[in-house]
Amino acid sequence: MHKELTGDRYLTLALALLDVGTGAVSFVQAGHPHPILLRRSGATEVLGQGGLPIGLLQEASFDICKMWMRPGDRLILYTDGLTECTDPDGTMLDEPGLLAICDRHRHRAGPEFLQRLKQDLVGFSRAEEFSDDASAIVLDYKGPPA
Repeated sequence: MHKELTGDRYLTLALALLDVGTGAVSFVQAGHPHPILLRRSGATEVLGQGGLPIGLLQEASFDICKMWMRPGDRLILYTDGLTECTDPDGTMLDEPGLLAICDRHRHRAGPEFLQRLKQDLVGFSRAEEFSDDASAIVLDYKGPPA
């Protein structure tokens, strides 16, 4: 893939694999923001090592991170458009702001969580449209299949 990405062309990636039987998660980041893990216990963890975008350096390597989810835990993968969302003065929401929003809505079901996240981003930016892509995926782990 690197041979196809030359010059200033690169891409970011977050890839996570969940073993639904054990809750084991293996993931890798390539220039993508750190995943957020909201524990059922109320704890919040920022995961991962970061890593360079794919295509930036031919010799780049990517570390696989491992963690375990327990029933009731929530994993959030998102694009940098969320943390780089700006208010009218140009101040970015940044990771602490995103963590605060996630914590505020942690008790909501997945679809409602995402709706509230978007509402809070719109409220922060005071704009319906964002200057960058703003995407998120929420994975709620219920435990092993019956």
